[in-house]
Amino acid sequence: MDNKGVAIIIVIGLLSLLLVIGLSFLLLMRLQEKGAANYLFSVRAKNIARLGIEKAIVQLKADKNCYDVETEAWHSDFAGDEVDLDGDGKGDSKWVNLFKKGKLVGRYSVLTKDEEGKLNINEAGNLSKGSYTREQGIDEGWKPSEIVLTALPGINKGLSKAMVKFRYGKDEKPGKKEFDDDKNNSRLVKDGIDNDGDWIPANDRKLKGRRNGRPNPGEEDCDEGDEGIDEPDEFYSRSPFGDDQPFVTIEDLKRVKGIGEKKFEAIKNIITTYSYDKNINSEAKLRMNVNTEPIERIKYALRKGGITDSDICNQIAVNIIDYRDKNNFPISNFDPNTWKTYYGIEETPYLNEVEASPEPLDVPPGLEEIITKIFDGGEYIELYNPYPFDIPIGGWRITTSSTGTSFLHTLYSLLNMFLIPIVIPEGTVIPANGYYTIGDNIAIALIKAGKRTIPVPWPIVPTPSGCDQYHPILLFDFGGNLRLEDSSSHAIEDTYYGLDFWTPISLQKNDPRVKKFYFIPGTGTPGKPNSTFFPLIGKEVNLINWQSSCAVKNYPFATVGELGDVHRGTQWKTINFWKGEDIGICDQLTTAEPVREPLKGRININTASLPVLMGLPGIDENLAKKIVSARPFETIGEILGEYSAEDEEEEKDPKKILNKAMIAKGMDGDDNDSDGFIDEDDEKEETFRRFANLITVRSNLFSIISLAQSVRDKNGNGIVEEGEILAEKKIKVIYDRGSFPRKIRFYKEVQ
Repeated sequence: MDNKGVAIIIVIGLLSLLLVIGLSFLLLMRLQEKGAANYLFSVRAKNIARLGIEKAIVQLKADKNCYDVETEAWHSDFAGDEVDLDGDGKGDSKWVNLFKKGKLVGRYSVLTKDEEGKLNINEAGNLSKGSYTREQGIDEGWKPSEIVLTALPGINKGLSKAMVKFRYGKDEKPGKKEFDDDKNNSRLVKDGIDNDGDWIPANDRKLKGRRNGRPNPGEEDCDEGDEGIDEPDEFYSRSPFGDDQPFVTIEDLKRVKGIGEKKFEAIKNIITTYSYDKNINSEAKLRMNVNTEPIERIKYALRKGGITDSDICNQIAVNIIDYRDKNNFPISNFDPNTWKTYYGIEETPYLNEVEASPEPLDVPPGLEEIITKIFDGGEYIELYNPYPFDIPIGGWRITTSSTGTSFLHTLYSLLNMFLIPIVIPEGTVIPANGYYTIGDNIAIALIKAGKRTIPVPWPIVPTPSGCDQYHPILLFDFGGNLRLEDSSSHAIEDTYYGLDFWTPISLQKNDPRVKKFYFIPGTGTPGKPNSTFFPLIGKEVNLINWQSSCAVKNYPFATVGELGDVHRGTQWKTINFWKGEDIGICDQLTTAEPVREPLKGRININTASLPVLMGLPGIDENLAKKIVSARPFETIGEILGEYSAEDEEEEKDPKKILNKAMIAKGMDGDDNDSDGFIDEDDEKEETFRRFANLITVRSNLFSIISLAQSVRDKNGNGIVEEGEILAEKKIKVIYDRGSFPRKIRFYKEVQ
């Protein structure tokens, strides 16, 4: 081969090499161009996804009302059935298209869910073993640890226990084992709450009562020396003690033995590790702690809660103080606005019947020329014990008082100084539901002295017969205040008894706790039920179950629902929640302590699903469905619905149907709380009482999922078609609306 042939071959080879290099360069450039384009499209998709997140946050910031529900803009503006963002196989969101110069360039879909509408797996469930438990120990409506995990689909008792043990760590105890991590044992050993869920009633004075672990009168043994050690609320998810290991994300739940992928998928959308409530009312102000606030603050909360009558507000306030304190004598509080002193209610006897002016006595034969009239002989004062246990009253005193409820009453009381103070003998006991009557042994005789008539004391046969004690009694007929004191001079009651003139009619109370006597035609009833005794007047109790309304706990409130036990200061009326009369109080008061510390794990009843609602004590599937139908609720008290006297079959209003379901235990003819009474007011509020502390209507934490697509609209029809999606991005965040400043607590790019 000559040199020319070789040269041609070399040239061809070089050209081929250059061609390959050129083609490779072109291919590389094309790949880089495509990669750059893909990156650009991916960045665009990410930015669109972030735009969706920001749109959702804007809606959450704009939501200023006092409650959250999924019909509001933060959820409804993005709702649809085009996209399944939570992976449950059902469409939950719609596409929002983005255009640039009239051309479709991308789209996003958003799903905003309330984290407080989910069950917090760090807070629900406990391992305590109490005498009243079927699944777990504490069942008093005290803390979110009483919310049951077995309400979750596929979670049985074994898995519930495994979940709690997992977060408690190797020692299987909240916090450090056998240690008071949160330094509250000194408080919990005297709060009357079975905080650690291991109480077994053993006191010989115990009574039948609500089977929820809280003490009834005479029951004190639920407060043990280690009540605040290893109790469920020593588990702190954000700052764990000891070897506790909280679930950081819901995916951590899969580390629990027995929780496989299938079970996790079934519950992932209704559980959370983020949720807390700020203990604020519908005006975004901190609620007040009903167990610690002074009386003036309690009165302020009652007024804000709708109790506008000054007398009722004052009386409820002193009754709340006496309900929560541990002594056995009423407090008194003078209100300069009403110029009255109000006395609280304790488990004491009460002044119940007064005969201040019996019919005149016959003048003894032969003395008619000397005596013109004998009157005020046979007066009596009756005490009544409405409680189901004996009460010692030895050393107690009855005297007159110069403290009236008006100027006229005060004047009469000042004139009423004829009553010699009555001292009840030492060792005296007034029996359960019994009476103690002090009769009279002196009258007033009008003796003629020339042209004048002089009143003088005149001994008489002790009258009326059968009294427990006799004493000279001279009460002023125009009325006056009688004061009952215990042996330590604590005022039990100071009550105006009213006008009475020479008749067989006595002055009687209806409700012995109310400081009011009635002048009713009929003879007196010393030592017997009053003629005026009519519990039905309050429309809460009847002649059979009235004793159930005489409740004084003498321990702190475990739940705001217990406020329904407190006497309202009117005839046979307690604070009423089940008829909706006083539900505003629940929005103002709380038992959370400290109030400023958010309580984790409360459930938003406006956004919770059926399984989550069924995690609350006392709520079954039927009641949960009625709750969902009656939403929204603007305050927690509204979950009681609206009272109606209509038959359930005829009722159509969801809120009225809900009320019938909520109060069903007080309408079924059974003694549901094992206290010996049927269908009392207390049973009607039992369900609410059990979960009132565990719910909210306003939320702080929200999960936001945003899915975005970068699009090339090839044919310009504004519709995304096959082959036009260039990139896709999915982002999930947890947004904390309740923090200051507001912030994103969790961020994850899912794809």
